[in-house]
Amino acid sequence: TQIRFEYPQYVPENCTACGSCYTVCPDSAIPGLVSTISDVFSTAISQVETGGTPTQYLRRETKAIEKRLRSLLNKSGEKANVTATLEQSIQEHLDKFDLPADQKAKMKQEFTAFTAAIGGMQFAVTKPYWTNKETQKKGSGGLFSITLNPYTCKGCMECVDVCSDKALVAAPQTPEAIATMRTQWLWFHDVDIV
Repeated sequence: TQIRFEYPQYVPENCTACGSCYTVCPDSAIPGLVSTISDVFSTAISQVETGGTPTQYLRRETKAIEKRLRSLLNKSGEKANVTATLEQSIQEHLDKFDLPADQKAKMKQEFTAFTAAIGGMQFAVTKPYWTNKETQKKGSGGLFSITLNPYTCKGCMECVDVCSDKALVAAPQTPEAIATMRTQWLWFHDVDIV
């Protein structure tokens, strides 16, 4: 972390999952990962629960949110902003409930913790892992992510140089960026893979 002044920042809306970035990295510091929506949700729920927040609604309600998110991502295509679309899916789901105020507040609190657990993770809808899979079998698409290892990346920017899609851009390293990279790296290791 101390030897870089810049780091490769991931722009998922531009990513095609070509693999050029992680194959060129001399330090193997930028692995790609394909996760199902269920994997992402399960990891976030586990982090919420192990963080001390008891859940009453999350496990049940994320099934409907996953269905809505998948529908919206299929409509938006490969330029979809997964984070914004997830937030939209959650809000639409919360808006449709006619619950007593205390129950609705509890549900909202759980989903706030859920989105915080996902944090700065960024996911891309890509042709090989989402579009092609969804075309072959509905519900089988995976979200692609690039996660920078903040402990091994030296900031050489070879990954940025080979990314013709501009899915990686050089960004100045700040304390906030370092904190985000570390959080994302922990998430990368926590994600439930089935």
